[in-house]
Amino acid sequence: MSGLLHRHSASTPSILGAPPEILHRIMRYLPMTAKLRLLCASSDLLLPVGSLIYRHVHASGLTARSMALTIITSTTVNYGDFIVSLHFTGRTLADIHLTYPLFAEALLHMNNLRAMNLTIPSNHTGYLVSLFKRKGLIRTSTSQFACISGMLSGDNASTRKTLSSLRSFTFDADPSIICLATNRRLANVDVQKEVNITGLATIMDSIEWNALETLSLAVAISVTSELIIVLHLVGDACKNLTRMNIRTGTFNALVSTVPLKVFTNEGNYK
Repeated sequence: MSGLLHRHSASTPSILGAPPEILHRIMRYLPMTAKLRLLCASSDLLLPVGSLIYRHVHASGLTARSMALTIITSTTVNYGDFIVSLHFTGRTLADIHLTYPLFAEALLHMNNLRAMNLTIPSNHTGYLVSLFKRKGLIRTSTSQFACISGMLSGDNASTRKTLSSLRSFTFDADPSIICLATNRRLANVDVQKEVNITGLATIMDSIEWNALETLSLAVAISVTSELIIVLHLVGDACKNLTRMNIRTGTFNALVSTVPLKVFTNEGNYK
């Protein structure tokens, strides 16, 4: 096996000459230690091996800073392109000064990121959102003429290339973090932190309704009428929604059924 990892003449068979699909299938069944050894053995295996090792990333604290620095400082390989799903957790005060700036910068290089999960303390969310805005990660709705000065100055906020592949967003943070979903066609949104009606309005106003397929959130509702209105408005706005999970308190099903029947067309339940 080791002999195949080195460069060969055109007449000598090499593992690098195998189709990418075969390489990915082989690498998928190897233990992590074997993948790392292969990665160290030949730089030519970086693409097939690295795309499996770095495909799903969980990072926080020092690990997140190391990951971000690797992505930002690399001049030969964009490691950010390997990451398809990312789970980032912020915890301590040190993250505000050390981790968040590096993390926001690293997100600019993750062109293939499809799923992102953020766990951020509520008192950190405002600062992280401000970083996202400065880096151009939040897509604002502006006219073409309003973008002229930004395009001439090279301002990142005038581009639409950042996180262009993002389709799934899960967060346990203050609802204001949902601004990251603005003007993005997200298919899946999962809000793990309980929000009130005002927070729910903020979230729904930031989502592209027609693109949404699954929605999961926890809402602080204690009155049946509020629940009825929420279910009706969400179902009416999100035409392509296939699954909705709203976690609330306990309600009497009989009390909820009659108003729901009135809201639906021809008495058909949603």
